[in-house]
Amino acid sequence: MRRLMLVTMFATFVASVASAQKAPSSGGARADSEFVTLERRWNEAFKNRDGAALDRILAPDFVFTDDEGHTFTKAEYIDAVLRLVKVGSYQLSDIAVRVHGTTAVVTGLWTGSFSIDGVDGSGALRYTDTFIKTSGTWRVLASHESRVPKAPK
Repeated sequence: MRRLMLVTMFATFVASVASAQKAPSSGGARADSEFVTLERRWNEAFKNRDGAALDRILAPDFVFTDDEGHTFTKAEYIDAVLRLVKVGSYQLSDIAVRVHGTTAVVTGLWTGSFSIDGVDGSGALRYTDTFIKTSGTWRVLASHESRVPKAPK
């Protein structure tokens, strides 16, 4: 169960690596670009197991919710990323950005391969990342992901 949670956690981060494949947003092109950059930084920190970068990107009271409903604090999330997650290949699609004042929501689809503590967690995940702007800086406050069921064979 903990491994699945970590798999989900990983996928959420990777999903955040916003690509150019995004849907129209209510935030405008400039806002979209800013959040694409933020998502890329988060994704690179996640992939490279860069704890210092993750600490800067995530808000102090960050919470991650996996596809089984487990929640993780910022410290628990970073610890799991640094120790257990290994990213393979991935791609993002269906990305949308919505900005409302000092809050922004980024949604998308992450598809790729990764492992958590040696267990394959590859597949597709839908994610929602919530950003807040405090002291002039955008940080991730919350992240949630849901595994997309595999199509029957």
